[in-house]
Amino acid sequence: MHVSIQTGDHEIEAQAKTILQFCMAGIDERVDEIVIRIDQRHDALGGRLHHCQLSALMDDGGHVEIGETQHDLVLAITRSISRATRTIRRRINRDPARRYA
Repeated sequence: MHVSIQTGDHEIEAQAKTILQFCMAGIDERVDEIVIRIDQRHDALGGRLHHCQLSALMDDGGHVEIGETQHDLVLAITRSISRATRTIRRRINRDPARRYA
């Protein structure tokens, strides 16, 4: 699995990789590539928000794209990775011939 994390902060990148490795355990062989983009946005009142966009390309050609915006950076990263992982697991389980034993 090739992982690309696009953020300007190495500490955030390391944290995102740790969360990704934990969540993707057991299905990482089914994913060819993951790209995570983390940026900051502002809400209507000018408050700072963190946006985490995850794009995954599966080994069968399937594509998963999840975005999450939160006030807390770690929460945005964790939720987007968790949602993507659940989606990938559901897709794997739909195809009985491709399930893990």
